[in-house]
Amino acid sequence: EIMKDVSFRLAPVTREDAHEMMGEVKGFPLLTGFRGGGMKDIEAVADVIVKLSGIIENIPGIKEFEINPLIVYHRGVVAVDARAVFEYGGRVKPSPIGEYAGSDLQFESAIEISSQEETPDCTAK
Repeated sequence: EIMKDVSFRLAPVTREDAHEMMGEVKGFPLLTGFRGGGMKDIEAVADVIVKLSGIIENIPGIKEFEINPLIVYHRGVVAVDARAVFEYGGRVKPSPIGEYAGSDLQFESAIEISSQEETPDCTAK
């Protein structure tokens, strides 16, 4: 977010949208084997994005949901921290998503999905 390397979509987000979102951030080459780092599991990242979109659509009151960081391995992903903001101001912290495997590369570009029509504030928090 500090580097303004963010991709936004309104829910629902399709698998195609998820791939487009990943391709829009400057950090994407880190997932595709940049400097011999090996291909990361971009399908697992797409799964997380699509599933988060479904959560936002199906749980009343969720205004936004963020995972930061989402660690992407050669096989699988791990959500280290997650934050949901509800319209009534509450917060929840879900369990990690994905599985542990491979290296510890962090994909630090932000991808946010919102239930609101306005673009979320992407300033440092």
